[in-house]
Amino acid sequence: MNTLPIYALVAMAREANRSAVYHRRRRNTPLALAAVGRRAAYIAQARVAQDDSLARANGWGSAGQCPASADSAKTPAAREQVQIQTSACASVCGEEVA
Repeated sequence: MNTLPIYALVAMAREANRSAVYHRRRRNTPLALAAVGRRAAYIAQARVAQDDSLARANGWGSAGQCPASADSAKTPAAREQVQIQTSACASVCGEEVA
C-alpha cells in the first residue's frame, strides 16, 4: 500500500515530466527515458491511491464491502447500493424490509 498522499505523487510526476522535457531538449536520451519511467510510476501509484480512497469512502475495505446500514454509508451511491442489497436479501430470506 502506498503511504504518500495523492498530491505528492502528482507533484513528483510533474517534476519528472519537466525533467524529461529538459533532457530531451538536451538530447540526453537515457536520462529522458528514465524520467519518463519515473513519471509513469508516479502516475500509476496516484491512480491506485485514488482508487483506494474512493473505495474506502464508499464503504469498501481491504476484505471487501463492510456490512453497513444505509445510514452509515458516506456517499449517495453507497447508500443506494446498501438499500438494494438489503431489499434483495430480504426478498430471498422472506423477511420484511423496513
